Amino acid sequence: MKSRVEFVGQAKKAIRKGFDLKTKLNNLVKDLEDRGAIQPKWNRFSKLKDGSGYHCHLGYRHVACWRLSADSIELYFIGRRNNAPWNADKR
Repeated sequence: MKSRVEFVGQAKKAIRKGFDLKTKLNNLVKDLEDRGAIQPKWNRFSKLKDGSGYHCHLGYRHVACWRLSADSIELYFIGRRNNAPWNADKR
């Protein structure tokens, strides 16, 4: 069964601006749709420490973060790892 992937919040804005690693992002979205939220083949894939979702690295400096919602997978952050949500309290 295919999962539905939605871009929300910052991820939606990043796509509108034109994200650098679109090919990798498109591949991630396809994997999320086909295989669900657990993506161990992706570079540095892990569950977030607070348990709120998952992340992986799209490149050296860029990450993607997603979480499960009631009826879809929400991709909520795409961008530089130093701007990722888990770094918000370190600024």
